[in-house]
Amino acid sequence: MRLLYLTLNTQFLDTPPGRPVVAAIGSITENISAFVDNSLQDLVVSLASNTKDSMEFTEHIKSIKLTNTQQFLVTMDIEALYMNVPFEGGLQVAKYFIDKRTKDSPSTQCLLDLIECVLESNYFMYGTDYYLQVSRVAMGSKMSPSSTLLYVGYLKMSSLTRV
Repeated sequence: MRLLYLTLNTQFLDTPPGRPVVAAIGSITENISAFVDNSLQDLVVSLASNTKDSMEFTEHIKSIKLTNTQQFLVTMDIEALYMNVPFEGGLQVAKYFIDKRTKDSPSTQCLLDLIECVLESNYFMYGTDYYLQVSRVAMGSKMSPSSTLLYVGYLKMSSLTRV
């Protein structure tokens, strides 16, 4: 496994610069994470807020016509996105979307158990010591982008229904 550092332009006193990003290549959950990611892909693509890439987003924005003063565009950016998705919240949102699937294999409970396994088994080695990430979604896991996009998609969907 590789340990990468994202550095921030901030003054640090006794803290090392940046935060570690663990690449989960070769980890004990790599294959499980890839399987879960594959299972979540259709759910991510079906999100109303999903865009394939920057070009698709740009084309979509260009096509929007605001017709009155009561309409406005809203954008958002979530600082440290992966680090702000709690395990339990991620599991609840995953269950919400997995329950809406048209295919029933693997079962909802099986997928939730696998997601939980990946979230709770994010071990990595730094130097000669082993560490376990005990909260939030790991940035280096294959399923992290899909599970995080579902979480954000759910937040968007929930907030728009309250407006």
